[in-house]
Amino acid sequence: MFRRKVTVASASDAPAWQVYRGTSEDGGEIFARFNTALAKAVDRSDYPIQVGLAFRLNDPDERGLPTSGEMDELAVAEDLIVERAGEWAILAGVVTAASMRELVLYTTSDEWIDGFRSDVERAVTTHRIDLMSQHDTDWSVYHAFVG
Repeated sequence: MFRRKVTVASASDAPAWQVYRGTSEDGGEIFARFNTALAKAVDRSDYPIQVGLAFRLNDPDERGLPTSGEMDELAVAEDLIVERAGEWAILAGVVTAASMRELVLYTTSDEWIDGFRSDVERAVTTHRIDLMSQHDTDWSVYHAFVG
């Protein structure tokens, strides 16, 4: 039987989300979800740039996690960001810890990021977002969670 090779695009279109819970070095809780289908993608090397969008939580609970009301706001912001990044990047994971939430994306190029940053800053009004990008050809941020 012929098996189709998994690509980043196909894994992104049919994600397999795995939830992780752990503890940081300082003892704080970490919650994350990552698309484990990407681990089998044969073309990950075509997406060598990791983009992180970090949200400082507005109203974290005593554990540094979002309250239920803020979860709704974060979900709307995440959907908006994923939609707007869709033609350039894929969402690999989301990490929540220490009163922050970070979206982890991977992309083929960084030429679009400055315009995207401005677009996101205008569109997401509920939270301040810090955006960074770095070369991560080995997908080390992803593999820190997925293995």
